Amino acid sequence: MNPMEELERLKRRVGDLQSQKHRAEGRLQEAQERLKKEFQVNTLKAAEKLLKELEEQSTTAQEEFETALGAFKKEWGDKLE
Repeated sequence: MNPMEELERLKRRVGDLQSQKHRAEGRLQEAQERLKKEFQVNTLKAAEKLLKELEEQSTTAQEEFETALGAFKKEWGDKLE
């Protein structure tokens, strides 16, 4: 490949990479706007903290449900069959 062809190939590659970068930046901005709108968080760190809190709440709720279901089945299970 001669130097001019190589230069043109590199220019196209740079253009492609710039386009990919711009698309990624747009998707990032959309995701940040969605996080702010839906969850009232402004940073990724705040979103991660909120996610951790929600996962803990979900785990606690699941455990409470399973305990209540067990108690219900123990008291009423034979009457429901």
